[in-house]
Amino acid sequence: MKKNLPILTGLRFFAAFYVFIFHINLTQPVDFLGTFIYSFIKQGAGGVNVFFILSGFILFYNYYGKQINFSEFIQKRLAKIYPVYLAGFFICLIIVKVMQIEIKDFFEIQIMNLLMVQSYLPKFAQVWYGGGSWSISTEFFFYLCFPLLLHLISNLSKKKAILVFFLCFLCSIIPGILYNLKLVPFALHYAFPPARIFEFASGMLVAMLVIKYRITLSNIIIYTVILCSFLFFLFVGRKLEGYVIQNIIIIPLTSIILIIST
Repeated sequence: MKKNLPILTGLRFFAAFYVFIFHINLTQPVDFLGTFIYSFIKQGAGGVNVFFILSGFILFYNYYGKQINFSEFIQKRLAKIYPVYLAGFFICLIIVKVMQIEIKDFFEIQIMNLLMVQSYLPKFAQVWYGGGSWSISTEFFFYLCFPLLLHLISNLSKKKAILVFFLCFLCSIIPGILYNLKLVPFALHYAFPPARIFEFASGMLVAMLVIKYRITLSNIIIYTVILCSFLFFLFVGRKLEGYVIQNIIIIPLTSIILIIST
C-alpha cells in the first residue's frame, strides 16, 4: 500500500515560495537580510528544478504498477493544466492590449504559447506570459515521455536504477556547464525540454527506488549532502551563471529529502 506523503505538499510549497521570493528580489533586492539568506534567494530559480524532480517522483509514485492508456493519460494532464494556463494566457493578452505594449513577432508568439511549444525555440521561450510559460511547455514534454519512461524504469534492477540515476544526475548538469562555458544561450540550456528531462527522470528513479526497493541512506550520506548544500548555496552557487547548474546540489538534496520522508 502506498501511503500519503504530506512532505510532497511541503516541498511544493517551498519550491513555489522559493521561486516567488527570487522574482521579488529581481525587482526589490533583499540584500539587507544577510549574506547567506541573500545568496540563497538569488538562486531561487532552482525551485523550478525541484518542481521538475517532484513531478517525476509524484507521477511515478501514483502510476507505478498500473497500465497507462497514453491517450487517456495525456487528456487527463491537459484537463488539469490547460484551463488555468489558458486563463493566464488571456489575462496576459488583455494586459498587453490595454497597456499597448509592442511585442515583436506577436502572432507567432501567441500561436506557440497556445500550442505549448514555445520552449522548443529559444528565441521565443521566455518572451510571453511573464517569461514563465516555458515551464508548462517543458512539463508537458515530460508528460508525453512519461508512459515510455515508466515502462523502462519500472523494469530496472536496483543496481541499474542507481546507475541510471547517477547518469541522469550527470546529464542534468551538462546544460548548466555548457552555459557557464558560454557555449549555449540561456534559453536553450534553461527552457529546452530535452535539456531538462533528466531532472524529471531523476525524480522517477528515486520514486522507484523508494517504492520497489525500499532504499535507505546512511546518516553519513544525509549529513554530507546537507553540509554540501549549505556550502554550495553560500559560497559556490552565487558565483555560477544560470540555474540548471544548481542540479549539482538540488538533485541530491531533493532526493535524500524524498527518500528519508517516505
